[in-house]
Formats: sequence, C-alpha cells, structure tokens
Amino acid sequence: MKKILFISHFFPPTGGSGVQRSVKFVKNLPELGFQPTVISSYIDNKNKWTPSDTSLENDVPDFIKVHRLPDNSEFAVPNNFAENPSRTKGIFEIGSSIIAEEKISLIYVSLSPFGDLSPAIKLAEFFNLPLVADLRDPWALDEFQSQRSAYHRRREISRMRSQIARCTHVIMNTPEAANKTLRFFPEIEAKSITWITNGFDEDDFIKPLSNKELLPKNRYNIIHTGTFHSDYARRQESERYINYLLRKRVPGLDISGRTPIYLLKAICLLRDEQPHLFEKLNVVFAGIISQQDKDLIRNQGLEPIITATGYLSHDICIEYTRRAEMLFLPLHGLRKGERCSIVPGKTYEYLASEATILAATPPGDAKDFVRQRGRCFTCSPRDTNSIHQALVSSILNWSLKAELQPIDKEFISHFSREKLSIKLAEILSKAISRNKSNK
Repeated sequence: MKKILFISHFFPPTGGSGVQRSVKFVKNLPELGFQPTVISSYIDNKNKWTPSDTSLENDVPDFIKVHRLPDNSEFAVPNNFAENPSRTKGIFEIGSSIIAEEKISLIYVSLSPFGDLSPAIKLAEFFNLPLVADLRDPWALDEFQSQRSAYHRRREISRMRSQIARCTHVIMNTPEAANKTLRFFPEIEAKSITWITNGFDEDDFIKPLSNKELLPKNRYNIIHTGTFHSDYARRQESERYINYLLRKRVPGLDISGRTPIYLLKAICLLRDEQPHLFEKLNVVFAGIISQQDKDLIRNQGLEPIITATGYLSHDICIEYTRRAEMLFLPLHGLRKGERCSIVPGKTYEYLASEATILAATPPGDAKDFVRQRGRCFTCSPRDTNSIHQALVSSILNWSLKAELQPIDKEFISHFSREKLSIKLAEILSKAISRNKSNK
C-alpha cells in the first residue's frame, strides 16, 4: 500500500460542490493500492461555499487520517487565487511532520484554492517527492472567473505557467480544459497534462430511495440542484463599464445564463400559451437561491409551482435528481466560436439519472456529454423560446405516456467515480515511477 499526502481544502464534514471529487477519490483509492493522509482546512460552515454536510463523512474510511489547519482566521483562504503566507507555512509544517512520520510516496493537491499549490511544491521539492496537482477548475484560464484587470489576469496566467511546470503531473477536469492548458503552455509536455472529469458514485444510484414524498407524483417535476450565480451576474452587470475598461472579464462572457431567469421566462410563456400544460408543472430549486430570485418568482406569480429548498445535503440532492422528470442544466454564454472549458459537477449526476436533461449551455464538453448521453434538449443559455418548446414537448409526451428517448448507458459508465479513481491511480503510479527514475 503506497501512502500519499492528500491536500484538499474542501473535505467532510464540509459540504458543497468542491468536496465531491476529493472525498470520492479518498473513498476509492485504498482499494487501488493507495492510502491517503489528508490535510484540510479547519471546519468553517459560515461560508455559503462550505456548508455543513455530515452525510459525506460516510464515504471516508475509518482508517483515513485527517489533519486540519488550526481553527484560526489566520489560515483562511483570501480568495481562490491569492496565497496566504500563514496558510502556506501551516500546510508545509503539517505536511513535513506527516512525511517524517510516514513513508509518503507522493503528494497530491486538489485545487482550488490555487494558493495551496505553493506549499505543495515546497514540500515536494524539499523532500524530493513527486507532485500531482488536480485542478477542479482551470485556474487563470477559467473564462467564468473575473480578475481585477487584464494585467492581473496576465499575471495570474504567468503564475499558473511557472507553478504547474514544477509539478510531476497536472490533471484538468475536462478535455477542453486540458486542451486549453496545452494551447496556452505549449512548452509543457503533453504527457504531463491529462484530464479526469468529475463523475457520479454508482452507490448513490443503486440504493433504495427513501420513503419521503419529496415530489408530487401527478406533476411533471423539473429540478435544478446546486447554486445559481444570480448575485454574481447582477454584480457584473452593474459593473459592466468598469469591467469593459479594465478587461476584468473575458470578452463576451454572459453570466446571466447561470441564473434561473430564462427558465422563468419560458415558464411564464407556458402559462400564457399552454395553460393546460402549465398546470401540470412542478419546479424545485434544490439549493440556495438569492433574495432577488425569490422576489422575481413571487412577482411573476410563480410561487404556487416553484419551491426553493435552500441548501440540502448531497444525499437529499441525489434523491431529487433520481426522482425528477427533467433536470435543468444552465451555463454562461460565450462569444460565437468559443467553447466552454468547465462542466458543473452536477452534470455527471444528471447523466446518471433517468430524467430528461434540459441543457441551456454554450458549445463545450457539457453540451457534448449531454447530447451523447441522449434523452435531452439542448439550446444556448439565453434561448427562452427553445426552453419553452422543450417544456411543451416534454410535458406533452409525459402526459401521453410517450416512449422516452434512449440513454447511452455505456457512455455514462465512463463517468463512474470508481473508473475515474482507477484512472487517477494509474497517474499516481506513473508519477511515482517517473520520480524514481529521475533520482
């Protein structure tokens, strides 16, 4: 059993989208010959991105050791990109102690926050260990992220270039992100950059559903799990002139697609033009939505058919996903001809469900995956009319008990967490062998 140092800011009992990848790898790696020892942050459930979710602790084997930074704001993450010297020092000191006590073969770090790569590099170079950096988002190349100015974006790209060059191996979480990284940094060997997508845990989809009546059985249930980015979209819109002058955002980025606004507009069209179908509809936003979105739902008179649950644990979100007739997948808009480099984590659990997927997304891996899976409707993020037509068609077919489109089960199986963990184990083994051969 090879021991690895596993650095991950997001780890149970903290919940949220950033936790899934790390906890599922820690769950599966021991069966593949790797025993992780985890360094994580202190538990802070005050941030909306780090809510409490004790259900995820069930995925952590009892023998896994978890070391945490002290419960002190001194070790907090300033933002996804900035490095905190105290945090860097704290991770280095804890990591050094673990490496001294255990026979560690490799260091793995899950990013973001991207500042955590700095202490991982220092540990790897000090102890002459291989380092695998796993980027859950494409760092400075992420078109969704805003920077202080175009200058700061260029500086962050330069920092990304210099730091990933010091890693033994870099993992991106989509094929598009890996291709984009190689285009930006052609000096880095292609064999040093690969991709492992996020995925779904087969155990979540084979266990019996609970007896809870989460959804009405006589309605067409549309579900969106996770968080909309409505506050971010409104803030960016209010700052559009300063954004333009400073080039804080990637040109052509339209964040409004990652809000419920166009779905709500389509539902209003359905109410006005097909009231007999509208009355069959039930919508659940299984996650946090903004006060402005709540006000919009109320002002449009949609409260009777739309429920906003607030934050839910991962196991309950899976229940909603498995029970849905339709799952809504929105993404931001981009300039014509550009491909999106990110795929929301929920996408893979949507793929594993039996539901129809309504994907309002730009060209990119998310749209490609949904189309190859089948049983879907796809359109651009702001295409209210296409969303409306998808609702009409799907609710009508459901009412008539029409046969559903087939799903490509073989394609979906590639996204199982077990298979993805096998791919990670192969990368870890090669990184260890490569490091030994260079000594």
